[in-house]
Amino acid sequence: QFTLPIELVSFKGSLIGSKATLQWVTATEINAKEFGIEKSSDGLGFAPIGTIAANNKSEGSSYTFDDANLSANVNYYRLKLVDKDGSFKYSNVVALKSNNALITTLSLFPNPVINAVTVSHSKAENGAILQVVSINGKTIATYNVATNATQTSIDASLLLSGQYIINYTNKQQHSTVTFIK
Repeated sequence: QFTLPIELVSFKGSLIGSKATLQWVTATEINAKEFGIEKSSDGLGFAPIGTIAANNKSEGSSYTFDDANLSANVNYYRLKLVDKDGSFKYSNVVALKSNNALITTLSLFPNPVINAVTVSHSKAENGAILQVVSINGKTIATYNVATNATQTSIDASLLLSGQYIINYTNKQQHSTVTFIK
């Protein structure tokens, strides 16, 4: 496995009115070419919706991308970090859904997962749960989320290679994000 010269510090999104704003920060961008912004309505099949040229700085940069073409349900986003030699990797997936002005944001890292995955979610209320589900719909594991937590770590060391879905349920919110093991 090789290391790309783009080091992503964070990738997050927010839903304001009828527009999704994606923001990301890099630590370094040595020989970086561009960031492809990709979108999905199901969290599985992604299509490109935009490209932003990398600043190609050794100290990193901040970027913003707006998407006004939102679906009525969940909007999934990821970045394709592309190097000048054409090699690339994907960021974590950010899911945004509006539910009566309630914003639900769910992301995870790293992706692909090796031994553990950290899920970032909205502040958990009492009774919030995370479920790991196989791509064919079988629930693999269910975790109770600590009240007031905004991140939950999940042991993925025993999962077989493949694609998985994480469902986050928190009283009035339900979000989904996918990952690869």
